[in-house]
Amino acid sequence: MEPGGIGGKPPGWILVVEDSLTQAMLLQHFLEESGYRVLRAASGTEAIGLLETGTPALIISDIVMPGMDGFELTRKIKCDAKLKRIPVILLTALSDPQDVIRGLEAEVDFYITKPYDKDFLLSKVDSVIANPLRKANGRETLPLQISIWGQIHSVDVDPEHALSFLASTYENAIQINQELQKEITERKRIEGELRITVERLKQMESIIEISPAVAFVRRASDNWPIEFVSDNVLQFDYESEDLLAGEITYGDIIHPDDRARVFAEVLACAKDPDIEEFSLEYRILTGYGEQRWVDDRTFVRRDSKGVVTHLQGIILDVTHRMNGG
Repeated sequence: MEPGGIGGKPPGWILVVEDSLTQAMLLQHFLEESGYRVLRAASGTEAIGLLETGTPALIISDIVMPGMDGFELTRKIKCDAKLKRIPVILLTALSDPQDVIRGLEAEVDFYITKPYDKDFLLSKVDSVIANPLRKANGRETLPLQISIWGQIHSVDVDPEHALSFLASTYENAIQINQELQKEITERKRIEGELRITVERLKQMESIIEISPAVAFVRRASDNWPIEFVSDNVLQFDYESEDLLAGEITYGDIIHPDDRARVFAEVLACAKDPDIEEFSLEYRILTGYGEQRWVDDRTFVRRDSKGVVTHLQGIILDVTHRMNGG
């Protein structure tokens, strides 16, 4: 495999080592979309075999893999005179401080934290391929002492490599903090929007109470926990307090024979960014186990990234119509 430039990118191809097919294909898609050629390996052993047939410009590997993990793979690469110059990026959760020590020992070049930001990953890939850290042959290592959570660790390192690696770890920390701040800001916005919705529904409570339709706000997570429900849910033999306390979720209310269909249809609507509202008819069970048909009119609420955060709308008892009355 001869390296060659693609789409104005620096010459070379990228080897992705990932045992999860879904994650590997997603990463391959991002890289190829950015103009790189990509080969995949499902294990460290398979990666070593591919490296015998050609030299990539970069290796991106997961850490946690069966058999040979990302650290061991990196050590094998850095101990091979023909491969040691290939930069290695490991995908990590960085949940264990020992990963920093293991990264230094294995001579990992860069960390990228999972779940990674696409733009940050691509910018780092561009930078590493365009400006690889060239390790000189025969460069002496020096002992380095690192204090992590009160423990002193001694590691023999190449000073230039260690500085670059620790800088990349710090850069990841900054990136994580920025993403966390964005998430906090977005969550506050969503929570504020939800509070306003609930307050407005409460203000309309007197109007809702004389309506046959039950108003609700459901959070878009497992079994759709209820954030708000109007008191006239009593017509289905449920107390609003029990529903709001989470003792009963909306998924529990749906008739078992309709549950899979309803969940599948809601999921399909949630995945389609063009759908803002939908209507479903299905059976529910009342608090006393009686079967009722309802018409569910739901509005889909999404965050700035298009991810569904909650569902709000009304359900109307249509048992009389469905039974041909």
